[in-house]
Amino acid sequence: MNVYGRFSPIRTSHIEFYRDEARRCLPTSVGSKLWGRAATSSRGFLILAIGLACGAAGCFPVPPDIPSSPKEFNPRQIEGTWYIAATNFPTWLSGKNTEALLSYKIRPAAEGVLEMDDVVAFKSEGDPSSYVGFDTQDPANDSHFTWRGNGLLALFPTEWYVAKVGPKGDYIITYYGDTVVSSDSVDVMTKSPDPSAETVNAALKAIEADPILKAKAHGLKRVFLYRDEDIRRAKAQKG
Repeated sequence: MNVYGRFSPIRTSHIEFYRDEARRCLPTSVGSKLWGRAATSSRGFLILAIGLACGAAGCFPVPPDIPSSPKEFNPRQIEGTWYIAATNFPTWLSGKNTEALLSYKIRPAAEGVLEMDDVVAFKSEGDPSSYVGFDTQDPANDSHFTWRGNGLLALFPTEWYVAKVGPKGDYIITYYGDTVVSSDSVDVMTKSPDPSAETVNAALKAIEADPILKAKAHGLKRVFLYRDEDIRRAKAQKG
């Protein structure tokens, strides 16, 4: 069994993703019992069991309380590759996952519908990994998207928002909404893997100024996920 396609193996990072989602979505007693089967269950069965249990528990996304969003937002503002500068999402705080690149690209869709390809590429304990899916824009709110992954990742749709866009376009703040029993997460992303202190501080001040976003950003930390080589490569491409 695989996650993204016929020939894509299930990696440890994918299992960790589902584990984190199960822990976020399920009551503690249920999540613990389910994850306890890891010692005796195949990875494929475990992923399917988590997905079915999450569905039964109602952990698919619900509209969250949201911070103020840009009054006018064009998704082309976020097309391209972004780097994580600060976050409270466990995947990026664990120390196991580095060199994260988040890429968005508008793709053809039905008339009146806007979709973006959404690829998160990173290294998990040194091995290449990725989450591949697509985002569908909410026609009633330009800055609201629903993410759906490919393959079994489709079991975990996520509601997310572009909460803030830097005045110079050098950072964005994304906000991932609650499920029925889970908390939100916030990412600060920049166009450079080595953003200036001015850029990061501006993003943090924007979070501080929004009461709802500030509350959802509890535990947010500055992260350094990129090697000097990544920084040099990004600067060369920009130049």
